[in-house]
Amino acid sequence: MVVTIIQYAMIGLVYFHMMRQWFVGSYRGKWRWLQWILGVVLFLLTIFTAILGYMLANTAIAMAAVHIGILFMQRSVLGRILPGALINWLEAILVGNYTTPALFSHLLALHVAVFSTLMLAIFAIHFMLFERSGLASEKPKKGEMIPWFPTNLLYAVFSGIVMVGVILIISAAFPQQLTLAYGSLAYGTFPVPDWYITPVYKLMDVAGYGLSTGGVPLIIGMLVFILLLPFIDRYHNKGVLERPWITAFGIFMLIGLAVMTVWGYSQPGLTQTRLMTMYLWWSITFISFITVYAMRFAKRDGELSENN
Repeated sequence: MVVTIIQYAMIGLVYFHMMRQWFVGSYRGKWRWLQWILGVVLFLLTIFTAILGYMLANTAIAMAAVHIGILFMQRSVLGRILPGALINWLEAILVGNYTTPALFSHLLALHVAVFSTLMLAIFAIHFMLFERSGLASEKPKKGEMIPWFPTNLLYAVFSGIVMVGVILIISAAFPQQLTLAYGSLAYGTFPVPDWYITPVYKLMDVAGYGLSTGGVPLIIGMLVFILLLPFIDRYHNKGVLERPWITAFGIFMLIGLAVMTVWGYSQPGLTQTRLMTMYLWWSITFISFITVYAMRFAKRDGELSENN
């Protein structure tokens, strides 16, 4: 239970931090674009590390995740572009020789050693860039470093201790029920992944827009857009309402994540029609953009009223 809550807390905080940076436009400025890209890479590594973590459990959802990972490499856009020998090599890295001991040892090595080491290395560079550039609201002098030791270090350690304490209290108050082992899944049930991967899981079910390989093209397109956001955002101001398209896309993503998560849990494995899919996405798009532009109009109208 403790490990699960720590995992959920970390992923939730990464989501919150990333969307905050999106809305305040802190990816703009010298070297901040690199901070943003490294942050997106850290976000992906966090998700992959969490997925590898529950692949290690001998449960139905763990084995389903392993099978989905193999099918993704074989049948998705990745599998169709790369040669077969390279795909087989990637599968061997994930599962070994398809025996249980090899599968466990490979997943454990990827989870504990490879991905965790990559995360620590990229985080060090990410934080070094933050010290050089400072907070988005500040304008540090050239060559001036934002001091980290000892104040910020002690603050981070104290925050970590408090979070661990809260997690231990929650774990003791609400003990987790162990899931069924692999092969003992009750008849008529359907395994659903954890909340942070459920939106992607549901995108694989949703029909429409010619996504014959599931939601892979859409997901890849969204990731490319997020990575290139510092270069796409050409607005001169950082205000939320001064960058209407960027803000609207951020709201679109938040609503989309929430809708797909609820949909994935309420109707797992149920593919929808093209009409239903189009109605859903266009409705979310309309709500996102009309909200931003309505608030932008109200702000300008209020400013004009004050000036008059």
